[in-house]
Amino acid sequence: MIRKYATIIAISMLVWGITYGQGFAQYPELTYKHYPSIRLAVNTIVIDQTYRQPMPNLPIEVEHVDHLSPLNPSQSIKRWAEQRLQAAGGDYNARVAIIEASMLKVPLEKDESFIGWFKDELGHRYDLTLDVFVEVLDPRGFVVASANSVVRRSISLPESASLAETQDAWFKMTETAMQDLNEELPNAMYEYLGLFILKDWEGESVAPETGQE
Repeated sequence: MIRKYATIIAISMLVWGITYGQGFAQYPELTYKHYPSIRLAVNTIVIDQTYRQPMPNLPIEVEHVDHLSPLNPSQSIKRWAEQRLQAAGGDYNARVAIIEASMLKVPLEKDESFIGWFKDELGHRYDLTLDVFVEVLDPRGFVVASANSVVRRSISLPESASLAETQDAWFKMTETAMQDLNEELPNAMYEYLGLFILKDWEGESVAPETGQE
């Protein structure tokens, strides 16, 4: 009898996993290879995913769902950095610090009256935050220049939203946020890291020499 129930549970979990996986498989990966590379006068570019779950001081009713999204925010930022940033050589190094890449599920207040039972109310709000630094470090490891971009997006869904509808909303929200980041972070880099960005028409680095004050 125990073996029978164990088999039923295993089959149920397998079916759930296949269904859930098929939902994820329908979504394309974001790519940035068709954008021009940003060539930095640095020796290496390190991607530092400092963001970790759970974030401190979150209310108990707020949940992390970024790891459930078909388009993982942290991995999307990592892919952006790998495809758009290029180390062209030099004495300095660069670091991409992913400070935050969270998607939080926040419950919304509902009508608890008798009439509320017949309403299709908004059930949850999903808050997405992308916080990314691109830093240049001297040979001693000290940050000498940095650029930052913070992108925030939110969307609210009704209680009746299906898993597929929820995944669609997560994907579109993350896709739009990454489009914003793809525009805002390079602009910040050209403003604050311009000394370390190679100009295609110049063909050489304008970064300061090692030891320059």
